[in-house]
Amino acid sequence: MRRCFHSRKSSTLTDRRTRFPERLETPRLVIRPYAIGDVEALFNAINGSRETLKQFLPWAETGHLDQANTRQFIVQALHRWQVHEDMLSLVITGHRGDLLGGIGLQAINWSVPRVELGYWLADRSAGHGIMQETVRAVSRVCLSQFRVARIEIRCDVRNWRSARVAERCGFHLDGTLRHFGRSPIGALTDVQVWSLTPEEFIAIEGEWDAQDSALRTVGQHA
Repeated sequence: MRRCFHSRKSSTLTDRRTRFPERLETPRLVIRPYAIGDVEALFNAINGSRETLKQFLPWAETGHLDQANTRQFIVQALHRWQVHEDMLSLVITGHRGDLLGGIGLQAINWSVPRVELGYWLADRSAGHGIMQETVRAVSRVCLSQFRVARIEIRCDVRNWRSARVAERCGFHLDGTLRHFGRSPIGALTDVQVWSLTPEEFIAIEGEWDAQDSALRTVGQHA
C-alpha cells in the first residue's frame, strides 16, 4: 500500500510548533537536543576533529575555541528548541552516551515544505556508517511527521565523505552550483545539491529497513 505523505490539512504544514521527537533512537544511536551537560564532550569532539572539520565548516575555524564558546552555542541551541525555531541543532550519541557528532535541520521552508540537513562527525566516529544511520532516522521524521516534499543535503564538491553519505542513503544528485560559496580560507567553492522526495523514499524504504535490521542484529551479538 502506497503511503501518502501529504494527506494532512494544509494549515498544519505551516505549524511551527510541530516538534522533533525529544529522543530519537536507532539501532546504535540516540539523536536528541543538546543539553548543558554536553559542553565538555562537545568541545572535546570538535577540538579533536578541528583540522578535518574546518576544511568545509567555517564554524570549526572560528567557533568552539574553548568550553565557554561551546556552552554559549548549546544555550542558543536550547533556546531555539524551546521557542520552536526552524533551525534545530541535534546531538548524536551512542546508547552509552558517548558524543559522536551532530546534525541540524535548517533552511526549513514550510510553504513547500522542504528542509536541508547539515551534519558533522568526530574523526574517531568516521567510517562506521554512523551518519548514514542518522540521516535515515532524521529523514524518516521529516517525511512522516513534517510531511516535507523535499529533503536536501548540500556539500562542497571536495567533501567526498558528506557526498557519500547522501549517495548511500539514496539521495539524488540534482547538480552542482558553481562558485556558490567560499571556503573557510576564502576560496570560491562549488557545491553539490542532493535531494530525496517522498516518492523516492517509498522506493528505498525497504532497503533502509533492512540496513537498520542488520545493524540491530549485529548489536545483539556484539
